[in-house]
Amino acid sequence: MVKNMKLPVCPYCHTVYRYGDVKGELSKKKHNCYNCKNKFKISVKAVVMLFVVIEIICAFTDIGELFLIKSISFPAIMITNIVINLVGIILIPYFVVFRAEKGGEIRRKSPDTKSYRNKRPKTNVR
Repeated sequence: MVKNMKLPVCPYCHTVYRYGDVKGELSKKKHNCYNCKNKFKISVKAVVMLFVVIEIICAFTDIGELFLIKSISFPAIMITNIVINLVGIILIPYFVVFRAEKGGEIRRKSPDTKSYRNKRPKTNVR
């Protein structure tokens, strides 16, 4: 599923999406790449698995706190759970996977166009 905690890439042109871009696109099922304009699906199956694991970690942490610290209070357990869940929320973009649409065609950019990263400002120097 997730290898080496990398941000997702476009399945067509392999453009890496930034953390904020991934967070913003999670509500959509389909998305157009901003570099090559191809459509792809956003898969969140790994995100669901992340939160299943996070909740299991929370449950074992609660059990451990209750058995190891006899005088622990409910707010302390809740704070621990909130911190663990916040870590999970921060990790969401690293578990999102972009998948190519079935039957989708790869639209290559023409050779005269460049990526937005490679564009240089035009100067009128003669």
